[in-house]
Amino acid sequence: LTLSLSLSLSRSLSLSRRDRSDLELTACGQDTSIFFAEMRIVTADETGLLKVCSVEDEKAVVKLGEQAKEKIIDSICWAGSNLESNGGGRRVLSGRRDGVVQLWDIDAKCELASFDPISDAHAAPKSIMLLGEAGGDRNSFLTCCENGAVSIRTLDESFRTVTAERDLTVAGPVSRMRATAKGDQVAFGGKEKDVTLVDLESEKVVWQARNVPNNKLDLRLPVWVTDIGILGGAEGAATSAVTIAACTAYGQVRLYDVRAQRRPVFSSVITEVSEQIRLDDGTRNTSMALSPDSTWCVVGDALGNLRKVDLRTGNVFGRFRGISGSIRGVAFHPSLPVIAQVGLDRFARVFDTKTMRPVCQVYMKQRLNCVLFDAEEKIAPPVPVPHGGEPDEEDEDWLGIAGADGKEHQKDKEAQREKDAKEKDLTSSEKAEAALSRKTTHIAKKRKLATSKKASIKKSPVSKGKKKK
Repeated sequence: LTLSLSLSLSRSLSLSRRDRSDLELTACGQDTSIFFAEMRIVTADETGLLKVCSVEDEKAVVKLGEQAKEKIIDSICWAGSNLESNGGGRRVLSGRRDGVVQLWDIDAKCELASFDPISDAHAAPKSIMLLGEAGGDRNSFLTCCENGAVSIRTLDESFRTVTAERDLTVAGPVSRMRATAKGDQVAFGGKEKDVTLVDLESEKVVWQARNVPNNKLDLRLPVWVTDIGILGGAEGAATSAVTIAACTAYGQVRLYDVRAQRRPVFSSVITEVSEQIRLDDGTRNTSMALSPDSTWCVVGDALGNLRKVDLRTGNVFGRFRGISGSIRGVAFHPSLPVIAQVGLDRFARVFDTKTMRPVCQVYMKQRLNCVLFDAEEKIAPPVPVPHGGEPDEEDEDWLGIAGADGKEHQKDKEAQREKDAKEKDLTSSEKAEAALSRKTTHIAKKRKLATSKKASIKKSPVSKGKKKK
């Protein structure tokens, strides 16, 4: 009984080590063990609450805001890391359905400032972003409403008082707007409004996409851009954005090269329904996020499908499982291969992008609209665990199973390892020859056994008696 208990404990120990080794990730190309215990995600829901969720504890650790029907939060963004040097913590800007923009300090767990809309036309911002994240003036943020009303506000160093503001109007309706890394241009699109690139300083259209050719029935395909991602630009280029990715409500992912042409480089259908069949609101693509290396993206739809799409070929090479509601927000971790996803099923989930398996899921009680990864500093990594996942000899000695049974088990494992190593070193032709020889040996053994049986039947007395009769 003691031996069986120790063996079961050894198996559980090895399983825990294997699970823990699977959670080891490589950050920025360095062999550093980063665990999910250091991750937090920020979510916003349809009741006006802003929550910070711990991935390790699988629960919400911070809750900000008040619940009200008119305070629905449709968009959030980070308010810049330069505020930490001024004594502030991590701060988030949120855009509410009534047009109010709020500034939150998630470390101090309080609201720092609130900004009312410039006019009634600037109510219900669908997109909010900080301008100049790659450098320059970080104290300006932009909001865009569905009707095309855009407002740009510049704040002081404390980020609490508006020092300058201006508004401009773009052709709507606008489903999503994204700013370039420099913050001088924005790209947007919407229902029957293809992807358009606008310069904020001159307020002129720099580039506008053109619809794909008609189908084989010579019918025009409808346009409905639901989300946009800007892959970046090059220094000295005419525009800050060189490549733009977009997903549509009709199951398409399109990639545009601003320097080459107005039509998409490729338009790939990632859903099971053909693009000739017009999809309704309940099945459209709702959100998209680009990977840090900009080689692939994830696209979520209203049916709960989160797909992994290669932006170089347009092919779908995976789908994240376990989502049961409409997806409203997806976010990548800046350095680790994990993503966060929220939707109308009230769950916040974190997935490993390599294995495409869920790391954790947290029930947040309200329907969620958007998500961010918390830019928390990483702590010193612990000692890495070997990826083998099997108990070491020291563990077996500690468990008291290093006796005769333990030695026999160790010998069997070593023999199996030697056999596997020999097979691994063989080439394909040698492997085929080895398989053929094994088969020939097996047939020879069977023939020898059959011959011996016949000989024993001939020598038996029963057979001699039958021959005499």
